[in-house]
Amino acid sequence: STESGSLPTDQDLFRTVTQGIPGYMPSFVGLTEEERWQIIAYVKSFNPAFKDRKPEAMVFGNPPFPSSNESIEKGRKVYQQFGCMNCHGAEGKADGTESLEGNLKDARGLRIQATDLTEFITFKNGASARDIYRSIMTGLDGAPMPSYETAFKDHEADLWPLWE
Repeated sequence: STESGSLPTDQDLFRTVTQGIPGYMPSFVGLTEEERWQIIAYVKSFNPAFKDRKPEAMVFGNPPFPSSNESIEKGRKVYQQFGCMNCHGAEGKADGTESLEGNLKDARGLRIQATDLTEFITFKNGASARDIYRSIMTGLDGAPMPSYETAFKDHEADLWPLWE
């Protein structure tokens, strides 16, 4: 929920520990809430930056409209305009040219596959409308998914149709 490159908030960490990251980290929802908060405190102790800074979450609104054929068409146009198909593919099946050619790399330089947008289980940051919106606005640090915050700064309503 923070700007790209910024530290995560405690709530971001809690959500991650609770939900897990499909394909990378299991969910720890079976632990008590207190145990999950203890893990977060311990993990934060690894990085001294948490002592000096308090991360601030970006504020996101809610979808300004219910899903409709018109809003889905608008989302398709935004998807094409911003080149989402280059990585995710024309139908969202992670078969875009950048992904198929092995051009996507994580922060360590290792090849990474784009997310298959037809399989909600593969969404690293959650699959709800707000989760998808947050991922697009903040990007996914360590992954090739950039932040689109600047591109949509004055056009928030144009982004919401992408989740449909």
